[in-house]
Amino acid sequence: MLGRLIYSSTALCDAAEGLRICIEARQANAARQITGALYLADNLFFQYLEGEEVQLATLVNRIRKDKRHANCAVLDSRLISQPIFKSWPMAWLPRTVQTDLLTQAVVPRGSNPAAIDGTTAGTLFLALSQSAEHH
Repeated sequence: MLGRLIYSSTALCDAAEGLRICIEARQANAARQITGALYLADNLFFQYLEGEEVQLATLVNRIRKDKRHANCAVLDSRLISQPIFKSWPMAWLPRTVQTDLLTQAVVPRGSNPAAIDGTTAGTLFLALSQSAEHH
């Protein structure tokens, strides 16, 4: 069954390393038919993943063990009828003034990103993907 998974975590790396993570993920995800996007701002990672449920469960377990971030919290996990980001094995959504405003509207500074509900997290990613040039 096709599903989506959205998580946030505290980044323990800089944006250059975040981009390297994204490039690594593109290759691995393409082989597993997983799509999605990664966004990093103010030491917070937000990642949106789509694919077969079993593949997503395996991937999130691997992500949780990655030492380049901490406090991994799944914001949403649900079945979907079709992928939204079907042409993106893993898009890097660069930080811009516009994406900063979108993120701060949903996750004000100092608040807990793990408290975002799944619908809000999905809406945030849709807005981020439409407002940023993805690489």
